Amino acid sequence: PTHTITASDEFQISRALRLAGSATWQSDLAGNALWQQNDIESDDISFIYDIMLEYQMAPKIRHALMFTQEPEPTFGSTTDTKTTTYEYDFKWGDMVFKGLAMSFNAAYEESTPLEEAAETEKTTTMTFGLNHTRPINRKLSRVISYQYTREDSNFHDVGPKEKHLATYGFTYDF
Repeated sequence: PTHTITASDEFQISRALRLAGSATWQSDLAGNALWQQNDIESDDISFIYDIMLEYQMAPKIRHALMFTQEPEPTFGSTTDTKTTTYEYDFKWGDMVFKGLAMSFNAAYEESTPLEEAAETEKTTTMTFGLNHTRPINRKLSRVISYQYTREDSNFHDVGPKEKHLATYGFTYDF
């Protein structure tokens, strides 16, 4: 069983500016024999908090700054890594014509093991995407999308990882 407790709040600073934050405590208790056979820790407890500042530039354009951290053991956390993430997110809906959306995300993450003399992994990820959705009828829509992701880490020996993903599909609303 998994137990999760989340406390969150948001504050509308102005019509276009919103501040939101949350703290989540989660416990995965491995009480049954099957989990113990798979060598999963008996009590995996994590505590994560995040803060987001979002600005709505226009009805279809928004961007946000986010900060997330899983700190050193706090509130009974059994984490073995301290992880901090800084992120910027930009979304533009109905960009040139109706149904075309663009997104961009840049994230920087530092992950430090809590053991002595451990090296910190520093990862930079950038994602760019285009998505076009066109309704065919009331319940069926056609989706064409493209996403480019580039991830660079000081642990990558051969340079950054790049991924191109093109998707053609349909969605049906029941």
